[in-house]
Amino acid sequence: MSKSDLDKKNAKSVGEGNHKQSPDKDRKALRWMGFGIEFVGVLAIFSYGGWWADQRLKHDWPWLMLIGFGLSFMGMMYLLYKETSDLRK
Repeated sequence: MSKSDLDKKNAKSVGEGNHKQSPDKDRKALRWMGFGIEFVGVLAIFSYGGWWADQRLKHDWPWLMLIGFGLSFMGMMYLLYKETSDLRK
């Protein structure tokens, strides 16, 4: 290949790469994906803990599971609010 052919190929590949995200945007996306996984994990752990307690105490209605779910949901929503309040400033 001649030098001009290599220059054309490099120019074409540089032009095609403009749609890639910067590493900073990738880190932000991974941060929010991680928060989603954390959100689901905390809900699952607290709900399971409440279910386990309901089974141990032989409750007819799973009210401890619902309390665990509610507390974990409110706690994670508070953390989400704190994280996003920095973005609004």
